[in-house]
Amino acid sequence: MYIFTQQITVTQNVWQSFQHVFNVERVVLAPINTSGTHWELLVFFPAERIIIYLNPLGENATQSLAILNAWNIIVNKHDTEVPQGTWTLTLRPHTRQTDGHSCGVFVMEVSIYVFYIEP
Repeated sequence: MYIFTQQITVTQNVWQSFQHVFNVERVVLAPINTSGTHWELLVFFPAERIIIYLNPLGENATQSLAILNAWNIIVNKHDTEVPQGTWTLTLRPHTRQTDGHSCGVFVMEVSIYVFYIEP
């Protein structure tokens, strides 16, 4: 399992040093800060080309489709080591945050669950 610990964008050179993890790790966790104040989590299963998207406030179809489309463009149009082909994005039922400040805690708790519980 690999956890991204810094913000990564495709245009940064640092992306080159991290993309190899998609070939050697079974699970890749990517906490993302979407607005500068809100944390969400992407869980990648590279061998299966599956992404699980978790938003503590709840997911919507527009967000989900945008994430999936962007990811498929990245892996299929750039020279990357990420497994190419069509990836799928799935959603999982989860509790939702009920306040305006616990999204980071939610992301950490889900990350711990994935690390210790997911096979």
